[in-house]
Amino acid sequence: MSDNEGESLSRRRSRRSTAGNRMEAALAEFAALNNGNDMELDDDKDFSDKADEEEVFDSDFASTDEEAVQEDEAAAEKDIVAEERQARRSERQRTFKAAEAAIARQRALMNGTGPTASTSKDVPAKKRSSRSNRRVSMGNVVDAETGQAISTARKSRRKSTMQSSENLASRLKDAEEQKAALPKRVREAAHTYTQAELIARALDTEEGNIADHRNYLAQEEEKRRRVRVVRQSISGPMLRWVSRVEDEIKEPDTSSLHPSTPSAILQLARQKLGAVMSQNGMGSGYSFNPTLMDNHALQASKQPPETLKVSRNYLVYELDQQEGISKPDWSQTMSTVFGTHVNWDEVKVYSGKHRPLSRPVVKCPLTGRPAIYRDPRSGVPYANVEAYQILSKIIAHEYIWNEELQCYTASDRSLQIEEEADDGSQAR
Repeated sequence: MSDNEGESLSRRRSRRSTAGNRMEAALAEFAALNNGNDMELDDDKDFSDKADEEEVFDSDFASTDEEAVQEDEAAAEKDIVAEERQARRSERQRTFKAAEAAIARQRALMNGTGPTASTSKDVPAKKRSSRSNRRVSMGNVVDAETGQAISTARKSRRKSTMQSSENLASRLKDAEEQKAALPKRVREAAHTYTQAELIARALDTEEGNIADHRNYLAQEEEKRRRVRVVRQSISGPMLRWVSRVEDEIKEPDTSSLHPSTPSAILQLARQKLGAVMSQNGMGSGYSFNPTLMDNHALQASKQPPETLKVSRNYLVYELDQQEGISKPDWSQTMSTVFGTHVNWDEVKVYSGKHRPLSRPVVKCPLTGRPAIYRDPRSGVPYANVEAYQILSKIIAHEYIWNEELQCYTASDRSLQIEEEADDGSQAR
């Protein structure tokens, strides 16, 4: 049942309107119109046109209407280009043949043979060559109405092709009319300058170039001035780190130089000289003290001081970058750099020139010897056990201050204790 329905639907449905179907319908209609002319066409069975054979239409590979229009336009343009090319080629051929004929006549006149001798020999050869390749030309056909020459090339009869050809011809004609309407450019006569004029023009050009160069340099300087980076200024106290190279003068070192004449040699020279003087009868009151100058000292004195390049780093504390601001004092600088945990006004500072070469040696106030100990009770330094015992007695108030002597003296009780201790030691 379903098969019957499918077949009935396919038969009832109209065929799609494609290019192949339309061409097939047109061919069928053309065949129906030409049924009566079959007898006339039977006589032309042996006739075949190559152009018709090439235009075989296959319905399976048919193109759409748009493609046909594009192909027609392209074919029309190709035909026009081919016609122009053929016209140019024929013009060149005519010019070339005329030039060949003129050259041949000139050569014959130069040789003295005359035009008849050369042409009479060449005529049979030309006739023989023309017989083998004979070509019949009907010439150009002229339209009686317009008077224009009609090309013998085959043209398409399609409306789209003819319309595109007409449009192209109209565009070319309009372009030619516009070109002809333009005013012709008048060529200026070339002026030849004299040597003086050329020199004057060169000097003017040089002055102009110099002025342009100066303007260029001024513009570049203005650009550099605008682009120049302005150093950022900071307000308020700040620390600045400065690192630079400085010149340092180094004096020649003379401490390592040894005397060339030792004292022992001088003493021996004095003894020998005294013996010689006594033998010669010189008085004993005569004395001789030779002094010798050290050569190394002389060389050192002649050497100039040496200048060295030294890298130095500075840490600068500033209150502000403005002019007229006073410099910070010692305590402000040290507190900013190292902190406020120390009272910097009371700190002893030794410079590099007058600093002590070693640590200060603390002396014992009781014995006068270097103190290597310190009493934890009083903080007084002491040197030995005896000094420690005396310090202990002073702390125990066994010594009293004497106003007359301006010193500490022993009390009566301490003297009694010392006497008892001495007696006990003697008894033993």
